[in-house]
Amino acid sequence: MARNSLIFAVSLLLLLQFFFTFCLSNDDKFTLLAMKTNIIDHSGILSNNWSTSSNTSICSWIGVSCDLNYQSVTVLNLSGMGLGGIVTPVIGNLSSLTSLDISYNNFSGSVPEELSHLHHLQQLLLSNNSFTGEIPVEIGNLKLLEILHIPNNSLIGPIPNVIFNMSSLKRISLKENKLTGSFPMDINCNPPVLEELYLYTNQLKGQIPSCLWDCKGLQIISLYKNKFTGSIPKKVGNLTLLKVLDLNDNNFTGTS
Repeated sequence: MARNSLIFAVSLLLLLQFFFTFCLSNDDKFTLLAMKTNIIDHSGILSNNWSTSSNTSICSWIGVSCDLNYQSVTVLNLSGMGLGGIVTPVIGNLSSLTSLDISYNNFSGSVPEELSHLHHLQQLLLSNNSFTGEIPVEIGNLKLLEILHIPNNSLIGPIPNVIFNMSSLKRISLKENKLTGSFPMDINCNPPVLEELYLYTNQLKGQIPSCLWDCKGLQIISLYKNKFTGSIPKKVGNLTLLKVLDLNDNNFTGTS
């Protein structure tokens, strides 16, 4: 009797795992196909590959990598494929995604706030597109995010303060946009994981917060071609790991 109960329990567990995997895989499939309807794909890269007529797993689709156990999408890399159109809010349904790279394309419109639903995301790479609008403050909900790259777009408005309070971020690149406003004054460098900061060629102004120089892990600070004012504190010398400091083409007035 006990043996039959054990067999039943194991069989039920395997059935539930299969059902969960099947549902998760299909959810991701429908999400990718919904995304495709809003993507301009002149070369037909996705049109000929992301297809319901294909019997292949989505894990073999171009640009898609999966968790082999659950067949859920963990990496989406569409970089440099000559794609355009918009990134629709449905992308927030790819709940297992750890890396999103759609850089070097021609995507436009706003950066969808639904990216904040991707709670496993570690890399967000949107560089060299035509995104407009402001950086969604909801990005601050990505507690595991290590790399935030949205350079070479047409983003406007201020940098959300919350970005500099994300304790997991190692690299921030928002260079070559049209960002305005002042540098967020409240920066969390505990733990000091931030290593690279690129904000150059924007329209940022005001003083650089003194707490930036307390970020002991910084190796690169590139802020040139903005409108920053004030003085450069001598305690920048405390950043012993610093390799690059570029503050040219601003309005600084010496050291303090």
